[in-house]
Amino acid sequence: MKRAISFAVAASLLLTLSFLYLFVPEVFQPADDVPTREIGDVFEYDSFLFETMEGEDGKYLCVTGYTGSDWFAAIPESVYDMPVREIGESAFYKNDVLLAIKFPKTMRTVARFAFAESSIAIVIANEELESIGYAAFYKCDELRVFELSYLDGLLSIGDYAFAECPKYVSAAEMPDSLLRLGAYAFQGCVAIRSVELNEGLIYIGDGAFNHCEGVKNTEIVIPASVKQIGGQTFAPGDGVRGSHVFYNCGAQSLARFSVAEGNLYYTAVDGVLYAKNEKGEPSVLIAYPPKKADAVYEMPNTVADAYELSFGRPLYLNEILLSDAFRFYTDLPENYLNAGNNLSVAVYNKNHVAAIRLRESNTEYTAENGLLLSSDGKTLLYVPLCAGNGDTLILPDVTTILDGAICIEADGGIADRYTAERIAIPDTLTNLSDATIRAINDGLWDILLSDTHPTLRLQGGKLYRK
Repeated sequence: MKRAISFAVAASLLLTLSFLYLFVPEVFQPADDVPTREIGDVFEYDSFLFETMEGEDGKYLCVTGYTGSDWFAAIPESVYDMPVREIGESAFYKNDVLLAIKFPKTMRTVARFAFAESSIAIVIANEELESIGYAAFYKCDELRVFELSYLDGLLSIGDYAFAECPKYVSAAEMPDSLLRLGAYAFQGCVAIRSVELNEGLIYIGDGAFNHCEGVKNTEIVIPASVKQIGGQTFAPGDGVRGSHVFYNCGAQSLARFSVAEGNLYYTAVDGVLYAKNEKGEPSVLIAYPPKKADAVYEMPNTVADAYELSFGRPLYLNEILLSDAFRFYTDLPENYLNAGNNLSVAVYNKNHVAAIRLRESNTEYTAENGLLLSSDGKTLLYVPLCAGNGDTLILPDVTTILDGAICIEADGGIADRYTAERIAIPDTLTNLSDATIRAINDGLWDILLSDTHPTLRLQGGKLYRK
């Protein structure tokens, strides 16, 4: 019955087209005066600007601009017998006219900054689209709908492709074809509903889901195919250290990560995501889910390092039991965005962590009142954000404070500050950097310092060198 109806509809449509062809032949018959376009020619057609390009199989067109005044536009499949395959660099940059656009089936590439800072709200793409370039939709404040899941030919989403699109409500559901998800691709997309990663995905760049706080997932699954999480470029290996990958993602819902069976590079233990070492053990902390219910995090004893902002604003975490294998350093990778040491930038701020604890077997470090010190007790390594229980943070009798041990954003708000009202500086402290002095002065706490301190003084409530 359905086939009969379809045949009837098709026959009716064919008759209609035949009728129009007889009476309006100029609509359907190819024009006799199709101009010859040379490579590099730029021309306007139907309110679009095109440039003639050359590919492996002949000439094609690249959209370079739009001159129309309509809020909706459909890019043609071909013009003058040449297929339209690309949207060129900055073609619709800051365009404040178009609200919706439809790509043709011939479209393969959306180039860098193609729609950046424009008014586009709805994108109807085609299944054959292969690449979305660097910052292609960056800061599109009105972008709401761009469904990715059915783009069966999409291979790459570029760095910053959809970054800072605050109204983007489509799910970040990656199509089965996707191989590369660029750095900060969805950063700041606070309205994204969910994150679904496809089997076949190889690379997830730095900050890919940074500040996607509206995500409703309770779990994110890392596919077996993923070889690298973090890093500005694809370069798998022990040297890769990631930044902000899942920071503040699913802020009120994400409770666990899991890794598909067969992944050679990553693992999850009790919902926490890690990179593996050569023995297959958890080695580097990648991401701690924000809604994991535990108040105490026992870092697996093989973990030696942690990504920047890997703790991701935990809602319930109060205490970290550090691994015996963990080692501090202050020479941070170039892709890290914050200063400090590797633990302070991993835990960062906007959390409730009050204490760092150690196993009895730890011979590298010591802890006092929840503060982390060198094994000889002379160097302060890390001060948790809520140390001091909201009252007075009394620093031990250390001689040195490691850079980043006190970690505060200079331009941050009250939520970025330590919760203690006062900090007491010992007379033994003589070795601290200017950056650490600034961090102490930015802490919005009362500084307690003896008049007889050998190297430091107070002036107007701030700390200075004598």
